[in-house]
Amino acid sequence: MDILIYCSDFGPTDHQESDDYDILLDMGQLDIDQMIRRLMDVVNIGQVTFREIDLYQFDQTFWDKVGVCLKELEHRVIGISYIMYYTLFGKPNPSFNRGSLLDIPFKSIEMALEGMPLVYLPDTIRSLHLQSSYDPMHIAPGDLTMPLEELYLYGDFSAPLLPGTLPSSLRILHIAAKFNQPLDRTNLPCSLTELCLDGSQFNQPVTDFPASIITLTLGVRYTNRIDHLPLQHLVLHSNHAIHIAMVELRYLRVLKLMSSTLIDLDAITSTYFPNLDKLCLPMITSTSDLTTLPASLRRLNVEPYIPQEPHLIYPNGITSLTIDRSYLTFDKVAAFNVQGLPSSLTRLKLVNKSYYIEPSELPPSIRELYYHRAKPEHALAIMKGLPPSIRLIQIPLAEVPAQTFIRVNDTILLRLKGGVVANECMSGGFVNIQSIIKCLEQDMVDADDNDEDTDNLLWH
Repeated sequence: MDILIYCSDFGPTDHQESDDYDILLDMGQLDIDQMIRRLMDVVNIGQVTFREIDLYQFDQTFWDKVGVCLKELEHRVIGISYIMYYTLFGKPNPSFNRGSLLDIPFKSIEMALEGMPLVYLPDTIRSLHLQSSYDPMHIAPGDLTMPLEELYLYGDFSAPLLPGTLPSSLRILHIAAKFNQPLDRTNLPCSLTELCLDGSQFNQPVTDFPASIITLTLGVRYTNRIDHLPLQHLVLHSNHAIHIAMVELRYLRVLKLMSSTLIDLDAITSTYFPNLDKLCLPMITSTSDLTTLPASLRRLNVEPYIPQEPHLIYPNGITSLTIDRSYLTFDKVAAFNVQGLPSSLTRLKLVNKSYYIEPSELPPSIRELYYHRAKPEHALAIMKGLPPSIRLIQIPLAEVPAQTFIRVNDTILLRLKGGVVANECMSGGFVNIQSIIKCLEQDMVDADDNDEDTDNLLWH
């Protein structure tokens, strides 16, 4: 059970979605003692998060009482987090002696660097989010004495990272700020496995990183050489980087290109990526020939940008294909063309509410079908003609965006967790296909679709 402790008296927080937390304890409705009793009564606690807002900040009295409770819970919970409120100028709550946090077993804290000296952070901290919105952020060697595993730097951070600044225990480093300073094995610890520079101005050569770094994300400003052989997962937000002459990245398994401009596929070949398993391509053209992609490729995600149905030539050998057109605001999309799908394909995911699939035309090799954002009439057609080869299907159902079912036999499916369905047809885990069809027919009745043309897509 994940628990959020907050106050709703002065407006909602950003983290009140039921999907994020199982239990919400509202300090606008409870006093401190009532909240502590409610918290102690929970049997299986996962994460406990304390979140401040501008007009309700946890004061000294709060932490004096809650701190005792949290010490008792320390070995019963996965983690305790504190999202500290900070103003535009990073001014802390003046009534709170933040030095008292040293005795509270927080695992994660989000704070403004101006809000509290780092020396006041407890040694239990493993994840630290630092924001600087007033003064330029400076972190010196010796400031981070706790055995941090994750560090996130935001805001006005542009100073060099001196050797010895980052803890030797650090595994994940994210910098989303004005940072554009050299990074290499002199200032990056050999424990680091993931480095994310998306959102920063970083444009220094990637040529002398510790061998431990296997996951790397580079931002839109990056135009330099990428020469780091151990990489296994690479995310590029700039097209320039993929055109720069690279060394062979023989261990790279996942490549994600996040740029909104057209991609030159000539740079993505077996020469540079001989073991590439997954590729994400945004905004490619409708006539792209994808057969030149690395022969090792098994998982492909594409985002065609044109309103017409994309006629892509897919590479042989892929087993998973995702076509995401969720960003399109119009509905006039033709029936999805399954004729060109490779015979190796076992998993198909379509993300667009206007895609229509003719069930009888699906290749028999497909075992998993993810039909995201499908209209009720399109999902209904699939369920009425569900091919026997489909063993797993995911469809929108009864106002739940994605309901996942595993096929048990010709008539019975097992519903997996995917949200609560408030429909008598869908109570319980094992569900008859006819019950799903009945539920989809009700969805069609309830749907408010103003585009009459899309009603005919089912028969297109």
